[in-house]
Amino acid sequence: ENIFSSVDISSFSVTSSEEVIFSERQKHELIFLDFTNNVKFKKVDLNINDLYSIEGIIYILTKNSLLICDEHGNLIDEKEIPEKFDRIVVDSTSVILFSPYEKYLYKLNEDWDKIFSFTPDAK
Repeated sequence: ENIFSSVDISSFSVTSSEEVIFSERQKHELIFLDFTNNVKFKKVDLNINDLYSIEGIIYILTKNSLLICDEHGNLIDEKEIPEKFDRIVVDSTSVILFSPYEKYLYKLNEDWDKIFSFTPDAK
């Protein structure tokens, strides 16, 4: 079933209430679909790299920051990020950011802590 068509969906997430949220890279939009898959509302002027939804909270990774929003897109908090990251993973205890090519990871505590760095063996 085709519920929405776009040329450039960069990331999406399904909320706990089974609604779909996705980012449209070319239009710089965050689009919220309701449970009937109709557009509920849009947030515009967002250049989103990735997003993740868990327990009613949406984590939106942009070029310069991590936006933490409620399920209606209302901003709860904004955290600056130390550099560009491509991907985010969130669970009940951690927010993890992945660098390009997953060379290293950062975890959100009070600040961003580098928790892993991949350096290939010199052979």
